[in-house]
Amino acid sequence: MKRLLLLLFVTIQTVAVFSQTATAEIKSFTLTASQGYRKTPEGPRREYRLTFDAPLFAGGTLTMECNGHHWSQTIDPDTSGITVVEGMLPIGNMEYPTDVTIRLQSPQTSLPKKTITLPGARKWTLYFLAHSHQDIGYTHTQAEVMTLQGRNLERAIELAAKTADYPDGARFKWNTEATWSVKGYLDRHQGTEKAQRLLRAIRDGVVGVDASLGSILTGICKQEELMHIFDDAHQIAQLTGSVINTAMMSDVPGQSWGFVTALARNGVKYYSPAPNYVPSNGKTGCGRAPMQSRLKALSI
Repeated sequence: MKRLLLLLFVTIQTVAVFSQTATAEIKSFTLTASQGYRKTPEGPRREYRLTFDAPLFAGGTLTMECNGHHWSQTIDPDTSGITVVEGMLPIGNMEYPTDVTIRLQSPQTSLPKKTITLPGARKWTLYFLAHSHQDIGYTHTQAEVMTLQGRNLERAIELAAKTADYPDGARFKWNTEATWSVKGYLDRHQGTEKAQRLLRAIRDGVVGVDASLGSILTGICKQEELMHIFDDAHQIAQLTGSVINTAMMSDVPGQSWGFVTALARNGVKYYSPAPNYVPSNGKTGCGRAPMQSRLKALSI
């Protein structure tokens, strides 16, 4: 009895697969590739996604060719149907448009070779900047924020010391986002080892100082006020002999064009804006964060 039931089950499953195979005809497919690279032991590789216009039930073999490399990928049968196949392209950067030739062979469908041109993907180096948003008066009073930011500076210096023997790129570094808390810390601990320790950390590149006083509503500032946003940065640069040429502003609804002139006149070459989400004015932040761009001042 058990043998009979097992045989019946296998027969039903087989009929189901071939029934689906007969009705689902794959006529075409699309190929897309990631715009980034995965770091593998062999080298950088792009991921790809192959999408069929109908489910593949019977499995099959993909043969692919790209930049002189040939490889194949086996697709196992699947009773629920496969519409997407993912994998990785050959090792190496593909910064220019590249042709990929693909062929599908399957009991269900066999498609002739198809050549698809993939757009190039530039190789980017990403830098992750550790920092704490300096939000004055929103969640804490000014005095409390100053205390919290001072604690962050001290912990950052401690973490940097603990990772000083790590490989280059793995050592901890901190960014201040603004100068308000740095200047306040130095004033509070003037003449003490704490102040000297922070100055050394800035001088050694352990703590990166971002030039703006804070995240300012630049739209209500006069040009003179925009220029004074960087006063503390110039003073810290003098004390440490460091070049301060970066700035950040977070959680404010954009910046005025006059601020670009102020950045340029105060030696800031690199600027990281993080506008907030203002429902009444539409999305100025979430989903529309500014990508890398070059800002040109109207008057310098």
